[in-house]
Amino acid sequence: MTERFRQIISGCPVILGHRGSPHHARENTVESFLLALEEGADGVELDVQPTRDGVPVVFHDDELPSGEVLASLTLKDLKDAAQRSNVHVHEVDEVLRVLSGKGFVNIELKHTGLEETCLEIARDIMPQETFLFSSFLPDVVKRIRALASDIPAILIVGENGHLEQTLQVARACDASGIAFYHELIDGALAEFFKREALPLFTWTVNDPVEAKRLIGLGVCGIITDRPGALRA
Repeated sequence: MTERFRQIISGCPVILGHRGSPHHARENTVESFLLALEEGADGVELDVQPTRDGVPVVFHDDELPSGEVLASLTLKDLKDAAQRSNVHVHEVDEVLRVLSGKGFVNIELKHTGLEETCLEIARDIMPQETFLFSSFLPDVVKRIRALASDIPAILIVGENGHLEQTLQVARACDASGIAFYHELIDGALAEFFKREALPLFTWTVNDPVEAKRLIGLGVCGIITDRPGALRA
């Protein structure tokens, strides 16, 4: 864990716009990310998928609304297909250039195989210690940490299993922190990971009352669709 990361999570919980500010702009677009920052978010969370020719793009789903699979399309074909589906798919470097120096960026990798490319892009564009990676896939977290021990990587956990087993998975991939869906977090879970000195993050929190509950439990970072409301 870097000193800057320690500083970030030791103060007030970090507020990250979930794919930007999706209630007011199309998710995972430059407009949405910038709006989240204007609304007071400390940074944003974005999702990364691969094209067939290995270009990382910012999009949540594996498929376009038309049903075409992103990983089966070259970047050129993807852009054409996205236009037909009336969606916009940014390349990762395009988004990071816009966000560079403006806020913290949580880069969620949806698949293995993008770690080296995305790490190189982020290092080239973003100021040092203004980005981290996250993934539901332990192998992705482990690979990022092996490639760059100075870059935080958060393990996202999809279900509330046995805490000791979850901790073992997090330790095995050298995770810098762990993230749970907010409804899974109670006092026992929060206390367990606090005792193990593993920073706790959560998503997607849109209710200020729920945010206050989680802050009281010591959550370090909150991902939200409503960054303005939570910042207020």
